[in-house]
Amino acid sequence: MSREEFNKIVDNFTKILYKSYSLKRSIDNRGLEIHSKVLFLLGFILLIIGFSLFYWGVLMNSRLSKWISLCMAVLSLISSLYPIASYYKGRINHFPTLDEIVGENTDKYTRELNNGMMPRGLFWNVVPGYFWAELHIDRLILK
Repeated sequence: MSREEFNKIVDNFTKILYKSYSLKRSIDNRGLEIHSKVLFLLGFILLIIGFSLFYWGVLMNSRLSKWISLCMAVLSLISSLYPIASYYKGRINHFPTLDEIVGENTDKYTRELNNGMMPRGLFWNVVPGYFWAELHIDRLILK
């Protein structure tokens, strides 16, 4: 194995680590999607209008406006809680660790790499959780 080939493989492992860390950061920092923000804002507006209508219904002693304001408050509650619930459900269901992301990516790369290297007596091994790669040399095949 030449020095250039070795350096290229080590650089590829390093790129995998950088990309995995970047993916982990983006997963950690993801927020509400735009449609969830719109639903939340719509719920807030409905709540303000509903309370205003309820206040007007109390002043005018109108049962209809009180019922309409109650319906608007319920719609506001539903439209505000749905994005929040879906956000937390999405974060709980899929929240991988950096070890999992790196392990998945390096295992895939190592399998591809070892398919071409094993006939030459070389074998790459990535130690899970420690982010280092080992090159094993089978001296029997090299002789």
